[in-house]
Amino acid sequence: MLNTVPASLYLASFALAVVSPFLPLGLLWRSLIGSALVLTAGRLIAGGTHWSDKNAGHAIGLAMVLMFIVCLSVVLAARLFIFEGVGRQEKNITITNNQDTKNHKLVDLALFTFAGGTAGLVFVIGLATVLGGLPGGKFLDVGIAVVATGAAVLAATRVRWKFGPPLLAFNAVVATLSILTLNQSRDIILSAEAFAQGHPWCLVLPTEESEVTTLNELGFYSLPKGGVRSHLVLVIQDKHLAPVPKAHWSIRRQSFVEGVSDSSLPDCKPQSAYEYRIGNEPLREQDR
Repeated sequence: MLNTVPASLYLASFALAVVSPFLPLGLLWRSLIGSALVLTAGRLIAGGTHWSDKNAGHAIGLAMVLMFIVCLSVVLAARLFIFEGVGRQEKNITITNNQDTKNHKLVDLALFTFAGGTAGLVFVIGLATVLGGLPGGKFLDVGIAVVATGAAVLAATRVRWKFGPPLLAFNAVVATLSILTLNQSRDIILSAEAFAQGHPWCLVLPTEESEVTTLNELGFYSLPKGGVRSHLVLVIQDKHLAPVPKAHWSIRRQSFVEGVSDSSLPDCKPQSAYEYRIGNEPLREQDR
């Protein structure tokens, strides 16, 4: 599901930017701010571009984005200084400010609310980085989801109307992402089994220089975050009985992605029933 969200946000950001020069001055700035917020949210969800995708197509895409920004800047300059005129612009600013107080409160509230949700994304990413490597696993994920849900309820019922929606959006994003990733440890096991296709396999943590020994290490917040290194690497035994790194875990995609960029990895021993080794009990049949 998260794979399609960034594309939708990018499209919404593009639409807001395109229509902004044709709006009244008060809404013009609000549309640009909204476009920037939506773009930021899309980038946070999408994350950085994987090393395998940094090719000529990626460079062309960046060039097209730069050209769009330049063209938009030219159109905005024409809108503000040619069609409006400097003197008329100053007059419109005063008039618009008076109108904003009456007519643009809902737009401002929507912007503040979306800003709260974007701040929630930043908070989740930062918290997951800070808590990476701590024990707790799924219990830690549930605890954070419960606290964020309670805070969202308080924001909706106890906080003043002006500040309630941004706080509600902030905590709702934290709670939603925590709930959506509650089954990450199970999904890692199932994805690894599917990727291995019956071959023995094991999991290693490049940042910890160790093999995974318990499911608690695979929780959304507990999983050590790799930074420039992979978060988690799947090692599969090949036909020559040698362990070969095959894929890395993508937290945003919630699946293994083929390819490993790490130059060195800790040792691990591939096994046919690896989930028995790191879990207290095998996955239930209905989870497979």
